[in-house]
Amino acid sequence: MEEVNKTKNGKHRTERRKAYTAHGEQMLISENFDIFKIIHNNHHSTIALSNFANAVVEKTNVTIKKFKTMSSTKNETEILKNYKRIVREVKLLNFLKFSSNIIQLYDIDVICTNDIQIPMDVYLYEEAMESDLDKIIKSNQHLSDLHYQNFLNQLLSAVKYLHSAGIIHGDIKPSNVLVNSDCQIKLTGFSYSVSTETKITSNDTIKSNDSQSSKWYRAPELILNYNEVSEASDVWSIGCVLAELFSKRAFLKSKDYLGQLNRLLQILGTPPQSVLSKIKSSSVKDYINRLGIIPRVRFNKFFSNINFISIDMLEKMLQYDTTERITIDDALNHTYLKIWHEPKDEFVSKEKFSFEFENITSLTELCQLIIREVDDDSTSMDENGNIQYAEKPTLQDTDSSEEWIT
Repeated sequence: MEEVNKTKNGKHRTERRKAYTAHGEQMLISENFDIFKIIHNNHHSTIALSNFANAVVEKTNVTIKKFKTMSSTKNETEILKNYKRIVREVKLLNFLKFSSNIIQLYDIDVICTNDIQIPMDVYLYEEAMESDLDKIIKSNQHLSDLHYQNFLNQLLSAVKYLHSAGIIHGDIKPSNVLVNSDCQIKLTGFSYSVSTETKITSNDTIKSNDSQSSKWYRAPELILNYNEVSEASDVWSIGCVLAELFSKRAFLKSKDYLGQLNRLLQILGTPPQSVLSKIKSSSVKDYINRLGIIPRVRFNKFFSNINFISIDMLEKMLQYDTTERITIDDALNHTYLKIWHEPKDEFVSKEKFSFEFENITSLTELCQLIIREVDDDSTSMDENGNIQYAEKPTLQDTDSSEEWIT
């Protein structure tokens, strides 16, 4: 056990924590929980699956996400970006609480250094899910067209809610779509989400995501720099996820920018003149022109195992021109989702999320904003490991089984 400084409800106090070390990263967590699996680790965060150590009747699994703040870099600019990603995700998860098909945030834990103005570690205690679409796609589990429809309907509904709140997710990919054995999905990964309004700075935020796998799902207007990010950019990413479900491999997988550009051109063909004329890089434009006219691959040849209704949905999602790309509402009303579409299950936000914090350039201000989010958090975990809500929803059962997709 270690004693650490923690802030909660405006108070600075010392509490005892368990220390776990995984992949060279130390995690100091509540002594009520035991980590039994590391499910993700990169230079931005470590995510672990844990259970309540003293549970008597039911096993309660919780995902614990540790953000790496100053530990991953000594560069001041990068430290500032790290804290801004934390603020973005924490504020968005607090705002999106109880939203259908969005991962639920249970508690926020901030451990401070002797300088209580600067958090040393920030931990999110979140709803645990059994798997994600990336793992399911790579597994040998059989998925039918009904599974694809169900997943797509839920994902579109989640993104519809985000867009209604003025939020573009910005990083939709299979590993950010969590799945349970009842086929319920939850969207996660909000570190690069942006406003539907501030388009120019939003492009920079999304492009700052240096994960290669994220780039495979990035819309062509961002790759070729011919349009600002918009709600249509999320639609493209969803289309790439659907294509991956169909083919069992990443649709636009590549090792670098040129590889991705070539893959895009090989499958979708040469962009229309209305798009080519907007590409800002003369070298990219010249490269495309030198290749001549490349025809678009007919999707019914590329995806030979799916029906024409599925093809039609995919074709409408994967359009170069954002004005030609299908909207979220039209996608939800598409014939492909006819048996799943229930307008009464789709919700829109009554208010817009504020991205004003994006203008903050002071590290101290960002850190204080994180601490205020902890103080304002209406959901918490009591000393017995129970989730306490202002309005208590049903906690998702997280027991797993080998053959669990039904």
